[in-house]
Amino acid sequence: EEALALARQLGDRYTEARSLWSLLLCFMWPEPVRALDYGERGLAIARELVSNSHLSNENLELLGLILVDLTLPLAATGQIKAAREYAIEAQQLFEQLGNLPMASTAGQRLGIAYKMEGQFEQSERVTDQSMAIDRSLGNAGGVIGGAIGLLDLYLDTGDYAKFFARLDEIIPLVAREGRLPVAGF
Repeated sequence: EEALALARQLGDRYTEARSLWSLLLCFMWPEPVRALDYGERGLAIARELVSNSHLSNENLELLGLILVDLTLPLAATGQIKAAREYAIEAQQLFEQLGNLPMASTAGQRLGIAYKMEGQFEQSERVTDQSMAIDRSLGNAGGVIGGAIGLLDLYLDTGDYAKFFARLDEIIPLVAREGRLPVAGF
């Protein structure tokens, strides 16, 4: 909040948007409505920066980061269509920038939106695509995140064979990454 105030005082729109993004991240889980407020204000500034001939990779990346991170509080507040649209836009931006890890993250967020809309096949398809990118990059965290998103999908659809196959895939990764205690699995 101090950085936000200073950025406003200096008229530094980029740092203002970045500070709003940081506040979005801080409140994403405990207060999604508050996170949305910060995120939407940061998004407006990031769009302004991109549209006002400041089409730098730095501005595009900030726009993508805000878009992708708005997807979770949007979904948490029932705004699934907006979450889906932001995830698609973020994925396209990150692909354009060549940032495959973030394009994959955006794809996983898209999978969450599809899952919440009851479009289970679409959810599985886009999440699988994202996980394939993460596997190719050696990004175990991305593979774990995608699989966790699919685990509850499989429970919802009653596909226990796929549930246990995904679980078998990620247990070694989770153990190696030290994410969760996996003794006894």
